[in-house]
Amino acid sequence: MSLIDSLPELQQRFETECITGASLTDELEERIESFLFSSVDGSVAGPLQTVVRELVQNSIKANLKRLVFFRNDINPLRPGDYGRGMEQFHRSLADYDRYYFASEFNRENIRFEMIFSIHRRVSVLHISNPGRLFRQEDERIRRKFLASEKVQGLYQFYLNYSDMAEGSGMGIALAHILLKQLGLDPRLLSIFTEERLDLTVSRLIIPRSSDYRSPRQRFENLVKERQSDPQVLREHLRIAGMPFLDE
Repeated sequence: MSLIDSLPELQQRFETECITGASLTDELEERIESFLFSSVDGSVAGPLQTVVRELVQNSIKANLKRLVFFRNDINPLRPGDYGRGMEQFHRSLADYDRYYFASEFNRENIRFEMIFSIHRRVSVLHISNPGRLFRQEDERIRRKFLASEKVQGLYQFYLNYSDMAEGSGMGIALAHILLKQLGLDPRLLSIFTEERLDLTVSRLIIPRSSDYRSPRQRFENLVKERQSDPQVLREHLRIAGMPFLDE
């Protein structure tokens, strides 16, 4: 099932295109470039293309991890299995051959999906891949997001926060730092689990109107308006759903 089936906002807009893939091909690069340059000024579109490329590569690496775990009977819930699986993953990553693994991804039906959508005040990119975030992945992503908010440049992040547990985390930092340097709220980028479809999703919202309010901004406003406990409200919205568009 496609992510489109889970997000009413994508079903309601006619300017939505969905592409599935197993690798970052030249054709997909051209489609990303066309989408971004039609959405924002060229001086912004170029750096954003780097951000999107990092998100696609992260999705491909996540698919590689799941392929390795599947073929080596790795269960991340079993004690010791996740570490053993990561050793296998790093060996596969070191010997990564794009064409070979693209064929293997297609064989096992492990592909990513990109959804390009244009709305009244924003353009949005969704990149999803099968399987929810493992607990270790979710915790690590949160740490990297928080760390990248504390630094001004990629070199400082590398010195202070990089690790080799699953890679240096530079892709996440690069995306966040580029968004900040473009004058965009880095929280317009989010990575989360879509539990109903068992997917991991990266979402990049690109405002084309200054009055657009991101889901995080609207959440913070709701906390103040309702004087709610953030955790309680977050759980309520997780069940009830909160549209990512404020239209």
